[in-house]
Amino acid sequence: MDHLPLTRAGAPILYGRRPEREELDQLLERARAGHGGTLLLHGAAGIGKTALLRSLRAQAEGFRVLEAGAVEFESGLRFAAVHQLVAPLLDRLDRMPPHLRGTVEAAFAAADGAPAWFTMGLALHALVRRYAADGPPLLCLVDDAQWLDPPSARALDLMARGLSSARAAVVLALREPAERPEIEELPRLRLGPLPEAEAAALFDAHLPVPLDARVRRRILAEARGNPRALLQAAGTAIRSGGYPGALRTPAADVPPVFELPEPGRTVLLAAAADPTGDPALLARALARLGLSEADVRPLREAGLLECAEVVRFPDPAVRSAVYRAASTPARRRAHQALADVTDPGTGPTARPGAGPSADPGTRSGGSPSTGPGAGPSAGPGADAGRRAWHRAMAALGPDEQVAVELETGAGQARMSGGAVAAAAFLERAVSLTEDPRRLAGRALAAAEAQRRAGADDVALTLIGLVDAATPGPAERTRAETLRARIRYAADRDEDALDRLLTAIAADPSQAYPSLREALAVTIAAGRDATVRQHRTLTSAVSALPPSTTPIARPPSTTGKALLAANATRTARPPSTAGKALLAAIAIRIGGGEALPLLRQALDGRLPAEGPLPAIAAVETWDFPRWRRLAEARVRAGAAAGAPAELCAALDDLAVARLYAGELPAAEEHLRTGQSIAQALGADPLTTGELLCAAWRGDQDAVTELRRSAGSEARDGRQATFGEIAQAVLLNGLGRYDAACEVLRPAVELDEPGVLPFVAMEFVEAAVRSERPGLAAPVAARVRAHARATGSGWAAGLASWCRALLRDGPAAEEAYRDAVRWLEAPQPSAVLARARLVYGEWLRRQGRRSDAGEQLRAAHASFASMGAAAFAGRAERELAAIGRPRPRQGREPVPARLTPQEESIARLAAAGTTSKEIGRRLFLSPRTVDAHLRSVFRKLDISSRRQLREVRF
Repeated sequence: MDHLPLTRAGAPILYGRRPEREELDQLLERARAGHGGTLLLHGAAGIGKTALLRSLRAQAEGFRVLEAGAVEFESGLRFAAVHQLVAPLLDRLDRMPPHLRGTVEAAFAAADGAPAWFTMGLALHALVRRYAADGPPLLCLVDDAQWLDPPSARALDLMARGLSSARAAVVLALREPAERPEIEELPRLRLGPLPEAEAAALFDAHLPVPLDARVRRRILAEARGNPRALLQAAGTAIRSGGYPGALRTPAADVPPVFELPEPGRTVLLAAAADPTGDPALLARALARLGLSEADVRPLREAGLLECAEVVRFPDPAVRSAVYRAASTPARRRAHQALADVTDPGTGPTARPGAGPSADPGTRSGGSPSTGPGAGPSAGPGADAGRRAWHRAMAALGPDEQVAVELETGAGQARMSGGAVAAAAFLERAVSLTEDPRRLAGRALAAAEAQRRAGADDVALTLIGLVDAATPGPAERTRAETLRARIRYAADRDEDALDRLLTAIAADPSQAYPSLREALAVTIAAGRDATVRQHRTLTSAVSALPPSTTPIARPPSTTGKALLAANATRTARPPSTAGKALLAAIAIRIGGGEALPLLRQALDGRLPAEGPLPAIAAVETWDFPRWRRLAEARVRAGAAAGAPAELCAALDDLAVARLYAGELPAAEEHLRTGQSIAQALGADPLTTGELLCAAWRGDQDAVTELRRSAGSEARDGRQATFGEIAQAVLLNGLGRYDAACEVLRPAVELDEPGVLPFVAMEFVEAAVRSERPGLAAPVAARVRAHARATGSGWAAGLASWCRALLRDGPAAEEAYRDAVRWLEAPQPSAVLARARLVYGEWLRRQGRRSDAGEQLRAAHASFASMGAAAFAGRAERELAAIGRPRPRQGREPVPARLTPQEESIARLAAAGTTSKEIGRRLFLSPRTVDAHLRSVFRKLDISSRRQLREVRF
């Protein structure tokens, strides 16, 4: 099981595994030198074998990689795995001796009298050696070897045994405890559990929302360093907030519950129902149930339960299976016992000798973890909330007292488990409420919480309960408003918008948040939104009562100003859109100092305002504030434990960091967002992924992402950024005609917060395809924004556009202005593009020395961020002026550096400090510096700055 999904570039993120990676790297090095070999990678299910194979594949630079994945249903098909592995080499059959060629052909033809495994093994061995001798070295990867059909297993064993003098390596992955006698004599490398620090890092990387510290500690202990268990636990925690019974979706692949006597089942159920794993608490609960250490001992001896510092199961899936298999009355009894022994006023304390274990050193599990990502320490409020939860799960029917406790506990649950946990508390409170008047208010609060937790379908169900209860006028309006907001966000139909505006008119107190969301959704709709929707929203915003609160003071005035400004900007025709945002803000706020007031308001103050502040920052070409707002929005989403909000914020931050030249960091944010979306069962946002793939020059990824995004046809703005990404890719490849055509719709639409990205691609593409008349109006828009905002980003791009449209001394002056304006703190990726275009212009003027200076600087920036297509453009230009290309590094660097040194060099080239590198790779800063000195010596350089010119 993978630690993480592959990135589009092909390399997974691994946590730890340094000794194993070094051994596999040495196998590759030996194969490169003609001394190949074989390794059988074995370990428990989910321990990370597949992830290690994929990491090896990504590191096998210069190798031809052959892969086979055995599957259980093919284990009876003769030579099924062999077919997968060698099919790409069949074009080499004509170079083999006739008798061996016939052996392979017979197997692939599935003819009668198919060859024996011995003959097939000899044929495969000859084929691999012949290919590796004539071409690149060969790496054969076979995953899930426990499902190999016997003839394939024997043939692969024979093939792999004679590679010591070949340029080939074979790695097979085998799940324990399965054994395959056909391959058991091959050299072995066992993959064990992740060490504690690396397991915590993996878990925290996939759980960027709050989690109760004691629950986190129990999960880490129970997973026992198994990556799959950690990832499954992270996904469950994202969806349930860490509370048993809050998750609706049944767990997959859970083992059968063990056949045990009643006392044993009760012990396991009580342990499964407690989210903290506190042994002292469990001991008191078991005593309440009439059980003792004598009932626990057989379970411990059988390995079904471990009771030490933390109560844990042999596998987290067993905990889930035990809880789900129990009867409803049994669950209620277990929860009631836990509630009875959980002190609502103080945290659980361990009495001397308490706990269902006689092991020396056993103590209470109440101490919070101090590892990375640990949530707030468990305190009185946390225990009161847990007690309320247990009481609620034990309730036989409506119980007003418990419902009140749940409402109170929802606040603490939000602090320790985020919006998801709070939503679970409030929804459970609804189920215990009988009074129709109270039911309406609680159902509404629960619906709003579920909506923030990303569960719109559950929120709609709860709104239905509001309708069926006895809501007051304000509650009815809030329910209708929330329903309309959810429907409008999901479908953007005009009926939902009409209902939303009707509800707002009935309750003006809901006007601002509802209109803010409606506008954000309309902006996201982009080309799909109707003219009537834009006009209706603009009119509704204009009708908002003006506020007398100074803009610098929270909370509402700034948000209303942004709302009015964005609404006006969205409704303006393209011909007058240049100053629409600032004009709207000036009208709304009053006075002529709109821009300073806006920037004061945008300074990290508005993470709760959703995407509108970021759109305003981009619309005013304020790159530093755009990035700060994105970072603040991510922090707010993580602190609130709101997964859906966090996904959107991570996508926005990824785009900001991409244009800052930090593509690897951007991809880390995207991976986090993808893992959260996967846990929620939602489709991940693809704007950031599209743009990153385009800057990398990954044509296949851009094509596939645009196809999948287009098939959903739900987000017009997504279509616009798909076109921008396609244009980035085409410009990087020098296909300017195609780039110009693909951007024509986006240029005509002129959507909010899009011009900085469209203009850069379109003006260059139009000019290079000899259509300057198309570029001139777009360049004029950029100049208008530059004058209105005073932004260095806008001024730099305006100068760049002016240079592309001119020639002679005027062009050079404009190019120099562009480079000067785009120096930090502006987006460095844009600066690199300006240097590239300037260098190309200088080369055409015959000024080889000046061109080389700009081109080398551009190439270094592109190479350090991984922008392969643009780096290739710079390389071709450098070759055209007769200068040696920048150090390539793809082939020679791995040969000169150890895997550890290469990892450190990559991070240092990206600007990561020694302390940060050490934290990421679990090394001391002193060790990192020692490795860097070795890197400098091997590469014949003397500084980190020169590392940016090395392509790793």
